[in-house]
Amino acid sequence: MKRSRFQQITAWLMLAFLLLASGCGKGKDTVPQGTAPSGDPGEPGESQAEGEKEQSMGRYLEYQIELPEEFEYADAWNTRAVQTLGGGEIALLEESLGLYVSADKGKTWEQRAASWLTDLSAKEAYIAHLALAPDGSAAAIYSGGEEKAEGEEEGYHPQYIYADPEGTPLPIQYTDDKDTLYGLWFGKDSSLYGFSMQGSVYEINREDGSVQELFKVDGLTDYVCFTESYMVILTSRTVELYDLEAKTLAPSDEVLQSFISEETDGEIGTNSDSHLVVMSSGEGDVIYLAMDKGLYRHIVGGAVVEQIADGSLNSLGDPQMYLRGMLTLPGDEFMILYNGPLCHYIYDPSVPAVPEEQLTIYSLEDDYTIRQAVSLYQKKNPGIYIRYEVGMSGGDGVVREDAVKNLNTKIMSGSAPDLIVLDGLPEQSYKEKGILADLTELEKGLTGENALFPNLVDAFRQEGKLYSLPVRFRIPLMVGDPDTLKGITSLVSFADAVERLRQEHPQGSILRQITEEQILYTLGLSCSGAWLGEDGKLDEGKLTEFLTQAKRVYDAEIAGWDSAELKEMQQRMMNLWTEADGLLWEDYSASASGISVDIAMEDSYLGIGTTRGMNGDFNMVSTLAGQEDDIDYASYPGQVQDSFVPDTCIGIYANSIENELALDFFRFLFGTELQDLDLPGGLPMNMASFEKQKIDPNEGKDNSSISIGGEGGESFHLEILWVTEEHFQRIHDIVDAAKTASRSDSVIEQTVLEIGPKALNGSLSVEDTVKEIVKKAAIYLAE
Repeated sequence: MKRSRFQQITAWLMLAFLLLASGCGKGKDTVPQGTAPSGDPGEPGESQAEGEKEQSMGRYLEYQIELPEEFEYADAWNTRAVQTLGGGEIALLEESLGLYVSADKGKTWEQRAASWLTDLSAKEAYIAHLALAPDGSAAAIYSGGEEKAEGEEEGYHPQYIYADPEGTPLPIQYTDDKDTLYGLWFGKDSSLYGFSMQGSVYEINREDGSVQELFKVDGLTDYVCFTESYMVILTSRTVELYDLEAKTLAPSDEVLQSFISEETDGEIGTNSDSHLVVMSSGEGDVIYLAMDKGLYRHIVGGAVVEQIADGSLNSLGDPQMYLRGMLTLPGDEFMILYNGPLCHYIYDPSVPAVPEEQLTIYSLEDDYTIRQAVSLYQKKNPGIYIRYEVGMSGGDGVVREDAVKNLNTKIMSGSAPDLIVLDGLPEQSYKEKGILADLTELEKGLTGENALFPNLVDAFRQEGKLYSLPVRFRIPLMVGDPDTLKGITSLVSFADAVERLRQEHPQGSILRQITEEQILYTLGLSCSGAWLGEDGKLDEGKLTEFLTQAKRVYDAEIAGWDSAELKEMQQRMMNLWTEADGLLWEDYSASASGISVDIAMEDSYLGIGTTRGMNGDFNMVSTLAGQEDDIDYASYPGQVQDSFVPDTCIGIYANSIENELALDFFRFLFGTELQDLDLPGGLPMNMASFEKQKIDPNEGKDNSSISIGGEGGESFHLEILWVTEEHFQRIHDIVDAAKTASRSDSVIEQTVLEIGPKALNGSLSVEDTVKEIVKKAAIYLAE
């Protein structure tokens, strides 16, 4: 059998981002600042002072525009463009539906001809980008839709087209075969500009389609906005200003540059289908910006960027709402185009800037599931404000110890959050100190369509009481050939299987786990819960067994590599982890779907990983298991039998158990509105929502697929089928059998990952490594 010996690391990274695309969170902690629209565009408004006690009035309210019925059946990710026309109408251009115009701010819509576009769509051209002009003209970047030229290779071959206000198409004469146009944007006067992959900016002649290079920008252009004087260009690296009158680059706007860099963590331009920041212009040189944290106002060259709407109170803060475009309307109103909805924002001076009813939720790290829940709940309850506090934002230098101390100070001072996400926190200590409320009666009230898996709930009972419950969970699976899986019933027999496979296959990878940390992390998925005894102390016997078997697995894995090759591969993998901020390690190296693809590509024979949902995850495992005789899956036994990995474990502060708002939000977390969603944290705890996972939401549409190319020219393609009844029942049976939450204290897990590699690489004996782990952990456990 041909082995590509880890030539697919780049492909792993690409697949990792594919699998996690729906799991990318957009936001961080937010502070509400309600501000009235500034009346004079020449003077910035005053933001509400932080901590101001006096009730401020007025905030932007969100209203979803009812789009034409045809949009209900169109793919929400189809390419779209939105624009305000010269007469004040709102125009919406959609690749498969054409042009729709509204003269009454979205109350009614009129379809207008755009045959140049719908003809391209009918020919199955790929529409990469659309632009609309104030005068009604349009432009597009597309590929395909025509007969392939003789000798033309397969792939993306972009073409560019301009259509005048009457819809007459004109090819854009861009012919640089070493570069391509990435985006097209219209100015306020309907002048057309093109932006290339390599940073060149062109003005396009709308009479003959010719192009003239104007200047270059640093980075990939992501979004463009035009004021009276400037073209404001947001790129993947910077913010550029082009003086439209002087026809030259203007000095940098350091205030705007600093603000965007800080708020986006330098991630602008990482998604071709949506934007982290969208912009539109007001009067003069005022620009408005929309992002996850809210709406902002800035004068080009001014000293401040002021917040005029808090994103946590509307769809901007919703992690599943992605920004596509933005308009400024008369009267300081705005429209924002998302991946599907078009929303209208109107300032209402009669409502409080921040709702009077408030609730506080805390998590140590930003939690996607909680952020999604907060957004949905607040949109349903506009009279309630939920303050979501994150202990470690990632950009302020706060480490875990400091964050926990800060939280403990709040708790001791009586200002504890109402609900606490206990992931990474000393839950056992909080329980013993009476900080957490008993949730038993609250969970009993979750019945009917809100009922949770009883076996997973029971796994969290301590002496008959419930102090926390996970909102989502993952299932650790083994993937490999059926005969090998049948013989694995424990951590020891798993190590036996790896050693046996190494004897059968002396060269290459067995597990695609080439670093000590990878081995420890994946094996620990059904083991970490065994390391702490009921007395809260480390079980040295279990820890010794774990490291002993982990060393066997590691030794067998690296035996297929020479030392130089192994060192190079380990360094490459660690660099990828560093660049991806742990993404590969936690979400792909330990992904059952990724392992199944590796085995199908003949890059490994066996692996351990979790499954956290159907779409793009378990569907991949079940598709391959249904098509390949040498691929199957089973529950991973480890040191904890019939285990599951909980996620977003939520508890209620003891003093907040009488707070009906806290109880209502807790119920909302487990209700079908949230639980039905496909969330990256894992599978739904709600049984009714879990049952819905077997329903294909894309029935009647093309199946999703993946294609991966290797360095040697080989390729892998898989059409991913939705889970069948048979495979859904199999995973359902595994969930029903789960009885133990595989969770240890996160500090203990981190300590094992930090010190454990010494036992695997032989720099310390297993016994001495255990002693070092116990010594370091004892300091923490004694706190």
